[in-house]
Amino acid sequence: ASRISELGLEYALAVRHLGPDILAERLYAFNSLPRTRREQSDATAEFAAQTSIDAGNPVPKIGGREWTVHADPAWLYFRRGSSSGGRFKIYLSPCPQDISRVIHGFAEALGDRAGSGGVFKMAFPSEALRRPDKIVAYVPTFDALQQTLTRLVELSLNATVQAVPFSAPVPRAPLLSWGVDPPNESRDPRSSWRSWLTRQVAECAHAIPL
Repeated sequence: ASRISELGLEYALAVRHLGPDILAERLYAFNSLPRTRREQSDATAEFAAQTSIDAGNPVPKIGGREWTVHADPAWLYFRRGSSSGGRFKIYLSPCPQDISRVIHGFAEALGDRAGSGGVFKMAFPSEALRRPDKIVAYVPTFDALQQTLTRLVELSLNATVQAVPFSAPVPRAPLLSWGVDPPNESRDPRSSWRSWLTRQVAECAHAIPL
């Protein structure tokens, strides 16, 4: 995550002639894989083939446990137990072809969290899995973040990494990184960690004279 963030900053300086809005969008999408044009297909079946998760099942089994699934236009949200998520987030960043190798261990660690279950989301449909921040878990406090990351590091998840730029690295775990969403008093309460940060970088880079 550190190196890809450095490359993102270098890119921002190289194209700082772009307007802040366009530059922020490009930085947010930095390190995404190219998207390919595909014929129409069953989105649920294609997602299952790539991730081993049956998104058509309202209660799919992931990591040996059942999770309730909720869909919105860009994400599938998976919830277990009473957890309501939180501002702190954990990114799992395998390349798309390796998702099925690590997602079940990841979900198992989240589902064990202090008996309160867990919440994570995955980009949907399968074409959206080409973004680096394709899998994001939410936890309510920094202590919960540290505890969950400790469990995940102990799993030694192994996959090809597609690092998430502008996220904080986790020692000894290149597949993992983390962030925290801005507080409600930020300029845009709906802003996520990476969208807020890439906006700041874009505005600062654009302000530097050419």
